[in-house]
Amino acid sequence: NWSATPTGIQIGPATTIHICGTITGTAGSTALTFQGDGSVGNPVTLLFETGALLTNTYWSTSTAAIYGGSSRNYIVIDGGSNGTIQNTANGSSPTYPNSQDSGGVYFPICNHCEIKNLNVINLFVKNTTDGQGGGDAIDIHAGSNNSIHNNLIHDTQIGIIMNFGNDTTTQTGDSIYSNTIYHFNHAVAVGDSSTSHTFSGLLIYNNEMYDAVNWDDLSTNNFHHNGVFVFTNNSGNTISGLKIYNNYIHGDMGTRETGHIFLDNEDSTSSTYTGTLIFNNLLVDNSATNGPSNGFIITKDNKTGSVVNIYNNTMYFTTNVGSRCTMDQGAALLLQNNANYQCGDALYVP
Repeated sequence: NWSATPTGIQIGPATTIHICGTITGTAGSTALTFQGDGSVGNPVTLLFETGALLTNTYWSTSTAAIYGGSSRNYIVIDGGSNGTIQNTANGSSPTYPNSQDSGGVYFPICNHCEIKNLNVINLFVKNTTDGQGGGDAIDIHAGSNNSIHNNLIHDTQIGIIMNFGNDTTTQTGDSIYSNTIYHFNHAVAVGDSSTSHTFSGLLIYNNEMYDAVNWDDLSTNNFHHNGVFVFTNNSGNTISGLKIYNNYIHGDMGTRETGHIFLDNEDSTSSTYTGTLIFNNLLVDNSATNGPSNGFIITKDNKTGSVVNIYNNTMYFTTNVGSRCTMDQGAALLLQNNANYQCGDALYVP
């Protein structure tokens, strides 16, 4: 049924596909796969009607509940008022009969795509302090001009993930905003997948993220928790014009948290952040016993010396006095107008 013509009869540009009622999958399956693209001003829209539900014991880890196919353009997934993707029997053993990685929405490559108003819940319900657990709620693995917003996500290893380096030399114009995410290892993760690429203009803003403590791994230390985790592992990559702002990260983030916001750089030679702004975030620790092991904000090894700007953030330990507010491991920083309350160190430079 996928064809550009005739318009309105086949599925193609300007078509809206409606999901109604409950669709139940078999274990490890995929419910829906996109077979074609929209066009400029005429996306293909997948719309969840009120009460629509994709449910399974666990959805596929490789193609998720909704799969984009190899490469897509101009796609909208709209959860409507309460559209939901869920697992019903996946999580920590022995409480749950399945302990599988599982995905909600997965696009290997997508350009000009939007995922909004969707509930993605209980993909992996973790209740043990071991290395069990995996899966991503929403994953656009590469592409430009995508937006992920106004979604509710909980109980998954990664809430929202974007990667760069799979399709073009430069990816630009992506945004992640107004999402609520809890019970995660990483709420938002962004990172590279190959060498010598530029990821430009990413905006992460107006999100609420909280309570990662249930992802603590006290035995094998497979997990480190973050609200926002941006990383480079391969040489020659540039993250340019990154803005992280107006986010509220709080609650009990667990003993395995490294930081509410973590700019990581594992390449020892040439990867860099340029023009980074971290501002107007409210970063709170509400635990009496747990705090970030490094700091609310961590910056690491910015190779060119380009300044990371940290402005107008409020960092507040409500009861657990002693952890750091900002930790710098090699970046050039400009800190201005930040409010640091009950920190062990306002700024720590090892």
